Amino acid sequence: MSSDSVVKNWKSEELFHFLSWISSRGDVEKSKILLDILDRLWDDHFSDKVTGDCVDSTGEFKPFKSSFISNLQDFPWMVSNINNKLHYPKALFHDCVTVNSVLGVSAPYTVPKVKSEKLLANLGLKTQVTLDDALSVLSLWRRCEAPLRASVSQMSNFYAFLWKGMTLSKKKIIEELRAGPFIFVPNTSGYSDGDIVPGALLSPQEVYWHDNIGSVDRVKPINPASIASSRNGKTMLYNLYPNLHEFFVDECGVNEGPPLCSYLEILLQLSTITLPHQAAKRVFDVFLMWDDALKSGLMSCEDVAYLKESLLKKEYTVLPTRQDKWVSLHSSFGLICWCDDDNLGREFRHLDGVDFLCLGESADAENQMLQAKVSIIMQRLGIPALSEVYIFQAREEYCPQGWTCIGELIMLQCIEEKF
Repeated sequence: MSSDSVVKNWKSEELFHFLSWISSRGDVEKSKILLDILDRLWDDHFSDKVTGDCVDSTGEFKPFKSSFISNLQDFPWMVSNINNKLHYPKALFHDCVTVNSVLGVSAPYTVPKVKSEKLLANLGLKTQVTLDDALSVLSLWRRCEAPLRASVSQMSNFYAFLWKGMTLSKKKIIEELRAGPFIFVPNTSGYSDGDIVPGALLSPQEVYWHDNIGSVDRVKPINPASIASSRNGKTMLYNLYPNLHEFFVDECGVNEGPPLCSYLEILLQLSTITLPHQAAKRVFDVFLMWDDALKSGLMSCEDVAYLKESLLKKEYTVLPTRQDKWVSLHSSFGLICWCDDDNLGREFRHLDGVDFLCLGESADAENQMLQAKVSIIMQRLGIPALSEVYIFQAREEYCPQGWTCIGELIMLQCIEEKF
């Protein structure tokens, strides 16, 4: 700048010292007061003080940012809704629809909310969300000790925003998502998609996309958080974010279905809200799935051992019987078997200490075919077929009550040997 230049600058020593004092002491309350005063007076008294003028010897006019607005921009003096620290204006968002629809209520907004549009622009507050902004806020959510408050609809927008950003910055986004949990799951029930509720951020390993059998759908309305707290329990995303399958499964590595063993916990929850005969088909579907997984190698020996050990516990009453009871394989429930012979079933259906699994109603031919399909998993889990328990032995001696009586004696002997 030559000595012949004429400069008109706007500055305030009082404002400089006041901002310095607020910033150094972290005075939240005085910061709020200052912002409120500036907001009310800005348009009429200060908006024309943000630009200085420089006229050089040739008469060329060159505007520049005044010292007055530079002081307001260059001090960390503004309060946000997320903590009691003071922030630079450029680090905070203006609470508007454009920002709120993507970042929700847990983004760093100014407190109090600025009303003057000129002050918004002059301070450099954020009124749009960039990809870096979204990833920065995600990092902020991860560090927050309190439960994240958000709505499912807003978080859907957030994930859709990241998904769209993958067109140009996929590597960057994937790396950030892998750095920690990022999938919001409410930890309450009875909410709509637009309700702001507390929740937690989970990793892809803690969720799955959908339960094709439909057992979770039956349990979820009663207690959506119960399954996630179990040993193998994970949260289903389909009911929360139905339009984001490609994002979560294809891009983020979320599994299509729940772990095989988690269905035991799902059935346990199902048994608390449904009568055995109403849930028999779903239970049978789970056994069919386990049997297929066992044959294909998807179910490990450790999985089978865990299921078998759990079913022997008294509290794991996940097996529906023809007497419309929920039972486990614990000895207190007597001998539990599945009926592979209708004639034998009719003979022993009223015998004390013996109960048959209820595997749902279907045509005889179909029923026999389906029962044959689950024979292997039943055997591995320690659930015998009736024909295996009943060992018919022809006797030469006369029995006044006939062969049925002899069969019952043999059955009772088997029960005694088992227990």
